[in-house]
Amino acid sequence: MKKLSIVFITLLAVLLVGCKSDKQQGALKPKTKLEPKMVVSAKDTVAVRQLCAQFFRRLKEKDLKGAVGMLRYWEYDSISPLPRELEAKEAMTLGMFLGMKYEIDHIIFLKDYDSEVKYTVTMFEKDKDDPRPNKTSFLIRPIRYHNQWYLTLADKQTDKVKSEIKH
Repeated sequence: MKKLSIVFITLLAVLLVGCKSDKQQGALKPKTKLEPKMVVSAKDTVAVRQLCAQFFRRLKEKDLKGAVGMLRYWEYDSISPLPRELEAKEAMTLGMFLGMKYEIDHIIFLKDYDSEVKYTVTMFEKDKDDPRPNKTSFLIRPIRYHNQWYLTLADKQTDKVKSEIKH
């Protein structure tokens, strides 16, 4: 009985010290509102890569209408096709940079509405001695809305929700 009392008192002391220690550490932390972390699985990465591959294939085939038709417009809590004026502007921009090769440089998932794909376009083959640049890079913003992925524009003129991704 005496051993049981000693074990109980020791256990109680450890619990009290542990609780007191947690309270002290918590008091030192600044109070901030934390958003839940984005849960991403391999399926999300595959879905975004497939969307990008389809987008790149259309660009490579010079199907600007099809490529631009894949892009969506994100505004706070809704996603819709691009307005006609943006559709025309984006088709013109993409048309100036059609390439022979499209490669994903990185995919960053931060939030459902704040992710990015950076891709590089190789516009033409060049010799080693050719000083002309033949590559350029772009960003697109994949958005997960109701568990479905969409590609949206990533430019200052159309972004209603600014990205928090740090580079």
